[in-house]
Amino acid sequence: MKKFLLMILSALLILSLISCAPDTATVADTTESSEETASTTEPPKEEYKTVLSLAGAENIISAEQESIKMENIAAYTLTMKVGATERTFRVTAPLDYMHKEYPCVFYFPEIRPSHEFDASIFASKGYVCFGFLYYNVFEEDFENEMAYLGSLVEKCTFIKDGAVIATGSSSGSIRAFLCAKVLGAQVKGVCVANAICDLTAMYNINDTCKTVCTAICGGTPEEVPEIYERFSAKAFADKILCPVKLLHYGNNPNFPLSACNDMKATLEGMGKECSIVALNKSGADFFTEEAENALFDFIEGIVGEKEQ
Repeated sequence: MKKFLLMILSALLILSLISCAPDTATVADTTESSEETASTTEPPKEEYKTVLSLAGAENIISAEQESIKMENIAAYTLTMKVGATERTFRVTAPLDYMHKEYPCVFYFPEIRPSHEFDASIFASKGYVCFGFLYYNVFEEDFENEMAYLGSLVEKCTFIKDGAVIATGSSSGSIRAFLCAKVLGAQVKGVCVANAICDLTAMYNINDTCKTVCTAICGGTPEEVPEIYERFSAKAFADKILCPVKLLHYGNNPNFPLSACNDMKATLEGMGKECSIVALNKSGADFFTEEAENALFDFIEGIVGEKEQ
């Protein structure tokens, strides 16, 4: 009898252990499902809703709001360090920019205007403007700076389509062209005044141009031919993917119309779009009404209807 009871208890114990064992198929299914979810779920997209929030971005050292003597304009100064270079630049925008999407302009002036000038040209017309404080020297990190800023702009919720219009004058035109080269399709248009498109050709114009080109490149075309090629838009015209407009001021012996015609022929020979506006007067940058009108005819033809 005792032997029989022990057999029954043993059978019950075995049955209880079997009933408590996990369902291996269910465990496997759950594990596979968790792994699949982990592999297909992307982290939230990093976004910047205000210019001040850029202070939290990698390589941005500081972002500070500035007072400006213009109504309905927000102004900021940002400091960035990419590689060995620390750079300060301006940002101006319509006051309500954080609630809307505005087109973006990267502005490389011949001289170094103020927040007020940037705002009067761009922000007051409904554009976010990044104005750059460069000297007439080209640092090695410039292309890396542009690549980094382009990636930041794409994450700014207040910039329309994450796109950029590149503008500038004289030595700033070189940077505008380089910006288009680096950012590719992100740059939707380049509009420059007193354009420097071929530094080797410019070097041979006159003694003033020799001095300017030597300062920019750090030597003559014979001494540093690779630098002249690197900074000449004509040499990398195949990398410029957007329409180009060249504003030419007459009466300036350092910027002959033939230089614009040569660049236009180069771009059009590659099936690209380029136009020239000849301004029969002396001037620089977008400081004249005619140049400013030509600039915005070009920009508005690209960005279309802006957020109001």
